[in-house]
Amino acid sequence: MAQISVTDAPPVDLPRPFSDDEIDQSFQVEDDRWSRRAQIGDWLILAAMIAVSLGYHLAIFALQPGLR
Repeated sequence: MAQISVTDAPPVDLPRPFSDDEIDQSFQVEDDRWSRRAQIGDWLILAAMIAVSLGYHLAIFALQPGLR
């Protein structure tokens, strides 16, 4: 097993993989995910999933002869 020494670390002055514009754009995309419109859409999707699941389970409950 090889030991990692401090001298094996990459130099600090390497160029960054992303430019400042790319970093700003990344933060803007992240901010857009948390916008009010996105949150409302997420809640609507969650409500639709709950409604479909509840409808399915209530239909199965109503159709089972031994459960009524």
